[in-house]
Amino acid sequence: MRIELFLDTSPVEELLVYFKKQDPAIKHKLLNNRGIRYMLYHHNLSSRTFLKILQSAVTGGKESFMGAAAMLHRDILKYIEKRYEYEKLVNEIKASWSKVRGKVSAKVEGYLPDWAEAQVKVYLVPVGDDAYGVNPIDTNAVVINMRYFKSLEVFIEALAHEVHHKALWKHREAYARLTRNGPRNLRGVFEVINEVVGEGIASIISPNIAPFQKYRKIKNKGNSLKENYRSVEEAIIMVYREEMPGEEAVSKLYPNMGPIYMVGIDMALTIEKEYGTWALREVLDDPSVYKFFKMFNQASSKTVYKYTSQTLKIIKQLQQRIQQTLEKLRETYYTPKHKVITLWKTYPQSWAESPFEPSP
Repeated sequence: MRIELFLDTSPVEELLVYFKKQDPAIKHKLLNNRGIRYMLYHHNLSSRTFLKILQSAVTGGKESFMGAAAMLHRDILKYIEKRYEYEKLVNEIKASWSKVRGKVSAKVEGYLPDWAEAQVKVYLVPVGDDAYGVNPIDTNAVVINMRYFKSLEVFIEALAHEVHHKALWKHREAYARLTRNGPRNLRGVFEVINEVVGEGIASIISPNIAPFQKYRKIKNKGNSLKENYRSVEEAIIMVYREEMPGEEAVSKLYPNMGPIYMVGIDMALTIEKEYGTWALREVLDDPSVYKFFKMFNQASSKTVYKYTSQTLKIIKQLQQRIQQTLEKLRETYYTPKHKVITLWKTYPQSWAESPFEPSP
């Protein structure tokens, strides 16, 4: 396992310089800042809109913005008002970066399989959503809005959450291969359940950030949690039947720390309580995440929900398809001297010996 973290504070610092000097040359320089570009990409905003937001913020303009642009405009006004607090936190993070890296690594390593690996560059911004990746254009980047994390410890938890996602490269490979060669319905099922597992486990290692705090509020409301489970299971079945694309299902279950988060957290906590933390590493070793759902259903702990056999069969089918896709890599090639070379072996032998693997 290897976790490497790098810090880039230039988005926050260059914005601070601009607000102090209000130099047009600096304003245009911001558009070439990688962290700023990623922030704009994530919020689907153009450079022109961003420049209008900056201009309005520093001149007190009365322009009316909508959606994400309105949020960024509001955040920039708050940043201008409290920029010295931000500057103080930036300096604290920079001075403590070695400590931050150590704490983040310690948090995530206990909840990752041995093959996990991440080389993450962290971009600090003062506006927009709280923390996110930009996988379509950079699988190593994490963007964090400092406004949401006003202490070093909460910042560490937010970063650990995102780094945990980044380390599961085999899951991304499995999805990419399904996209290339797999049936559309199973690809959609994977989109849903991989989010459930990923957000669930990443959230329990970060109990002081928003998803886990929301879970605490609803966990004793049995009906509310049960409805979240029902929404997830219905989505899995509908996607499998091709009654709904996987992307649409995720877009309905994900926002506002919705069922994907609440169900994932509850399942992860149930498995950890029943079997121990090692079990969460075990389930992540399976890119199809079938074991996560099977172990949850087998748990003797009292739960508000159990998945139907139909849903488990769907996810089992996904597991088999992913294994078949990856097994194709176990091909034999010949060198000019006719030496046999095995390029890659997909799974360790211990998988076949797992007590949680169903009988043939």
